Amino acid sequence: MCDCIEQIQNKIKNNFSKRHPESNTKEAKLQNLYFDTEDHWVVKPYMPLKVEYESKTKKGTIQNKHEIVNMQVRYCPFCGKSYKEKGECK
Repeated sequence: MCDCIEQIQNKIKNNFSKRHPESNTKEAKLQNLYFDTEDHWVVKPYMPLKVEYESKTKKGTIQNKHEIVNMQVRYCPFCGKSYKEKGECK
């Protein structure tokens, strides 16, 4: 299993601690992670996407709208291993 997410978080924490020695760095956590319950509780990243569009109202005017959708990744964004291969990434 790759442990890229844990490695990246540790590297960020260590780098921040070196750059700010006067501080007590408690943790560094990547955001936008979720548990994939269909794949044995694997932690996977996702990317929120903002889609902007124009929509016609009932009165016939154009209204600007947007939606946020979450894009799930199939490969580890750090090492490139497939999440679908059993036991490759956690």
